[in-house]
Formats: sequence, C-alpha cells, structure tokens
Amino acid sequence: MCRSTGIAIVYVVLAVPALAMLVALTTSLSVAIVGVGLVLLLVLVPINQQLTNLHRMLSGWVLGTKIENPYLPRRGNSPWSLLKAGQPIRRDGGTSCGRT
Repeated sequence: MCRSTGIAIVYVVLAVPALAMLVALTTSLSVAIVGVGLVLLLVLVPINQQLTNLHRMLSGWVLGTKIENPYLPRRGNSPWSLLKAGQPIRRDGGTSCGRT
C-alpha cells in the first residue's frame, strides 16, 4: 500500500466524525433559540476545535510542514470560560473569518 492510499483512507475515516460534527453544530444552532442549543454549542465547539486540529496536523504531515494552531488556549477548564466577553478566539485577535 503506497503512502497516498494510506492518507486517503485516513481522510475517509476522519470524514465520518467531521460530518457528524457538521450535523450536530447545525442542529444546535437551529435550536439555540430555545436555549438547549446554546448548551450544546458550549460542548460541541471545543470538540470541533480538536477535530480541526487533527485535520490541521494531518494536512501538515502531508505537506511536510507544520501548520500552526490559530486558537488561543482557554483561560479556564469550564465550558463557561468560552462566554467571557472580550476574550479573543484566535491568535491574530480576529474572528473565524480573519477580520478584526
């Protein structure tokens, strides 16, 4: 089995949790108006960040370079630390769209 086949298999396996996260995040956003979705988002967003870190690591391995993690470390252990106002999400101080 050549290297590219192994990489393709890993990407196919990682597509399953990525699709599940897409469905879960979309569902939690749609029920956020009720309030239940906000609790789900507090749980799902950090999990989604870990999944993107895994994809970033694999892509860096394929490209032969290190892709830096753009997210700042959280300042607390609780999910409620995500709600602190004024805390930037990314190292460049921007949002997920790259704007400041």
